[in-house]
Amino acid sequence: MFSTLRKIVTYLQGNFVYSVFLIILALLSSSLLLYEIFFLVEGEPRQVSLLRLDFIIACLLFSDFILGWLFNTNFTRLGYLKSNWLNLLSSLPISSDWARAMRILRVVRAYRVIRSAIDIWTISQRYRRTKR
Repeated sequence: MFSTLRKIVTYLQGNFVYSVFLIILALLSSSLLLYEIFFLVEGEPRQVSLLRLDFIIACLLFSDFILGWLFNTNFTRLGYLKSNWLNLLSSLPISSDWARAMRILRVVRAYRVIRSAIDIWTISQRYRRTKR
């Protein structure tokens, strides 16, 4: 069972579509933060809904990190932690003031995921050219 899970997690974390999904989550979370900072008044009823949505996004990002840390076969656990520690910090919800300050890391994570996706696409294009 664990070997199948390892294969699935390794495949997903190297998949372009999955990376795009994580980019969308990171951008959505960042836009929620910007909306909360600039437009939301403290105590509005929408604030509870936004915090719930942000918490769900944070849980998804955190579960991605934990699954990758435990089951990704491309890295050792320490290597995964060293190369993805920013992903752990970016999965913090915005429910506290210090977490809000660290939310800028989600933008950095989105940049890293976009850069990785472009690298994967470039390598696949080179591979296809050499295969012909």
